[in-house]
Amino acid sequence: MADGRIAVVGAFEGRGTWGNGSVPVTRFAVGGSDAFLARYTTGGTTTAVTSFGGTGDDIARAIHLADYARPGEAPWVAVAGSFEGEATLRDTTLTSRGGLDAFALLLDGTEGVISTVHLGGPGDDLATGVASSKRTFAYNALTLGGLFEGTAEVDGREITSAGDTDAFFVGPTFALRGGGVGPDAALDLGFVEGFFGDYGAPVAVFVGSIAGDATFDIGYGDPIPVLSHGGQDGFVLSLLDYLEPWVLEAVGGPGDDALLGIGQGPLFGSWFGFGALAGSFGGPATLGTTTVEAGAGPSAFVSEFPTGELAPAYVAAEPRPDVGLSIRVAPSPARTAAAVLLRLGAPADVTVEVVDLLGRRQSLVHRGPVAAGETRLPVDLGGLAAGVYVVRVSGGEAGARPFVVTR
Repeated sequence: MADGRIAVVGAFEGRGTWGNGSVPVTRFAVGGSDAFLARYTTGGTTTAVTSFGGTGDDIARAIHLADYARPGEAPWVAVAGSFEGEATLRDTTLTSRGGLDAFALLLDGTEGVISTVHLGGPGDDLATGVASSKRTFAYNALTLGGLFEGTAEVDGREITSAGDTDAFFVGPTFALRGGGVGPDAALDLGFVEGFFGDYGAPVAVFVGSIAGDATFDIGYGDPIPVLSHGGQDGFVLSLLDYLEPWVLEAVGGPGDDALLGIGQGPLFGSWFGFGALAGSFGGPATLGTTTVEAGAGPSAFVSEFPTGELAPAYVAAEPRPDVGLSIRVAPSPARTAAAVLLRLGAPADVTVEVVDLLGRRQSLVHRGPVAAGETRLPVDLGGLAAGVYVVRVSGGEAGARPFVVTR
């Protein structure tokens, strides 16, 4: 197999240069920001850089490196994100249906386009995760998740949000939604392979956040209600053989909670595999049939996901007030306003700012002294376009926290 087994995605504007070798790779954005895929050897040498974009702002946010490659080539890779206006990669051009649209591309080892997914409508739509199971990968099929606003269309199928933004779940044979009147989003997805034998169906697992009670439309029958525990909650949705919901529930408590990611673990023999869910919670939280307690401030958790049960395996409190820094942004996704919940271990002079994924400052939230303990800093988001941003803290202590803005 050729090298290029390490890959990263992101965005750049103007001139971008990759590599620390004698021959760096340079690319020029067409206009605004362009998405990029960069491949590296295991030794850190740049092997290839591919850009995708047009005159608008285009960003790659998610990547899935496949366990497949043609002889002598780098592995195939799936890339997902958002684009604005018209964006081109080689001989493939996508045109948005209004605002930002979501995209996913399946690329071979030479960055040739194998297949594409385009989801969009008059609102702003963002893809935040992409994956492919071993079975669907044989058919060049992708599954992606994210958030959409209003009405969106993908491959002739239409979905409509219940209010504000909803989460979307799109696969080779389905286009589903979940959400309520608040801002809701799918934030990651993955496949747990090997359930019910080596030839059994993979389980597609989506995680994200809901702001209040929500309903999930799984494509047949009545929408399934999911009741919030209070504040912002995480959710987990697993689809067995793509359409049968195996697990659908909120994860959280009265505070602001989120499920942020999923990873697959090894197989238990040939019967079933397991995944691990990761997230954060701000107080007592319910995971399946178990209640866990947060430390002094927001806490992180990792939960095994073996057979449809959420079994807390590890809970880690963020640093206590007398130890270090923690940052939360609530709500996320947010529309016009949010709050940065900043906790310091000791009084300090800090700068708190909102930057985009290119590191450009969009808003100065605070500059000056902050007391020990938790401080709530309001943020006006009215001037920001939809997308992913980062709250960056510098000064006596430093840290960063991503969040999502919708319109």
